[in-house]
Amino acid sequence: DVNVELMGLLSAIKTSPESFLHEATVLVDQYLLLQTKEARKAWYYQQRQRYWETPSPGLLFVLMRLGFNGIWQTCAASNGLFGTPAGLLNQTTAGQIVDAASVSAWSLAMQSVDIVTGDYSNVKLPETPALIYLDPPYRDSFTTYGTVFGDEEQTRVAQWAMAAADAGHKVLFANRATETDTFFEVLMAAVFDFHYVNVVYTAGRRKKTDDGFEAKAAREFLAVSK
Repeated sequence: DVNVELMGLLSAIKTSPESFLHEATVLVDQYLLLQTKEARKAWYYQQRQRYWETPSPGLLFVLMRLGFNGIWQTCAASNGLFGTPAGLLNQTTAGQIVDAASVSAWSLAMQSVDIVTGDYSNVKLPETPALIYLDPPYRDSFTTYGTVFGDEEQTRVAQWAMAAADAGHKVLFANRATETDTFFEVLMAAVFDFHYVNVVYTAGRRKKTDDGFEAKAAREFLAVSK
């Protein structure tokens, strides 16, 4: 991934799980002592400001666990760093935020994993057939990921996926679909079979109404190389 912060978080879990867990656990203990939503919200934004000044993987992980919908996005004040606003902040136990057993299991699993920060096209693929999963930013997404990913980039990643499939790899490609938009089908139908899933967005992409927001029906696809 091109996101240095997220790749740094994964690298920290892989190489230094003990120090990562220590930092995260100290923060979680501070958070759980706060009893009111107002106090937790103030703490969250104080920690986010601290992260902008001194980024660290453990702090980023806790912020993402407490942030809106668990997502990573920037904001106007973050200067390209994590800037997601606070979420519901209703956690009652440490395990809801940081599960030490899971972090240890992730670290063990990643010992045989190469973590690459950069463009996907620079990843060296093996000569033998591999399973490749691509999950680029949704087309026309409102979310700011700190990098531009318009139709030119969508076309480039689709073409890369087709080339990988033609080279003998099994490729899975996910994105958003609409009834009238056949952008990806036009590009990829000769090489990929498209499977559609109806979903409901309850956060992030909700439908605005006069009274607030309501869940919004949506459609996504998983394209599988033939």
